[in-house]
Amino acid sequence: MAQSTDPTVTMMTTGTVSGGPATDPCTLCQFIVSQAQSHYRSGESKKDVQKDLHDDCKTLRRFYGEQAVKECSDWVDTNIDVLYSEIQAGNSAVQICTDTGACGGTVTPSISPVSFAMKGAKFLF
Repeated sequence: MAQSTDPTVTMMTTGTVSGGPATDPCTLCQFIVSQAQSHYRSGESKKDVQKDLHDDCKTLRRFYGEQAVKECSDWVDTNIDVLYSEIQAGNSAVQICTDTGACGGTVTPSISPVSFAMKGAKFLF
């Protein structure tokens, strides 16, 4: 599957897997957290945020394939409680992704800002 050449649609990858490029866990986490923060600011409950994040994960299919959707949805389901409580506490995407282990304790400047398949999903640290 070809990756988009549109500069607004960029996701770091760690190789390829069946169905598209493999997603970098740290970058995927930052995408999810950014989307979750947006949903939370709209006053959504944890259950609604989780549902909307699953919809957001589906947007990755077009550029990154089914594997990215699965990785994204699995991450949401595994981490929704921590994610929601850390957003409530006002923690940044960097902090949340470090706390969940997705970014391994450090975030390098080479991954920010990052844009994803969703228009306007940019990370500025």
